[in-house]
Amino acid sequence: MFEKIKDLIYDISDYLVTIIIVFFIVISIAFVMTKSYGLDFSKNDLLSLFQKEANITKEEIKPPVTPPAVVKPETPTPTPTPTPAPAPTQEEKDKAEEEKTEILIEVYPGDGSYDVGERLVDAGVIKDSDEFAITLVERNLDTDLQVGEYTFKKDMTIDQVIEVFFP
Repeated sequence: MFEKIKDLIYDISDYLVTIIIVFFIVISIAFVMTKSYGLDFSKNDLLSLFQKEANITKEEIKPPVTPPAVVKPETPTPTPTPTPAPAPTQEEKDKAEEEKTEILIEVYPGDGSYDVGERLVDAGVIKDSDEFAITLVERNLDTDLQVGEYTFKKDMTIDQVIEVFFP
């Protein structure tokens, strides 16, 4: 009888250790694969799964609402009219427009093609970061991105962006 209980405990501990090892292997493979293929996966996502249960029990405390103070309208005072500034020349307008459209994107060590694509989308250089990452993978350029600063213009095509990264 005691031997059967002892065997059962050993079997359960073996299964638990096996499950824990498989869990860590799956998590590490998923993390590496998502970084390789440019998917967005972070440790915070995994940690947030465990923290959701703790956040459910907390009640939100609303701040007390105070009524706004009533201000009596005063008679308006005359405001001086500003003098108009001289109109900029066409050359100055062109320079200002060109400066506005130049965008500086920095590639950091360890950045994947998806991370760079997200920065390009946020800056308005390209429309779709997934298309950028897929194009780099198709051309076998996804691992060849060099660390540095690159200058772009708004609304470029994927091919134009790749030409900037790989001249």
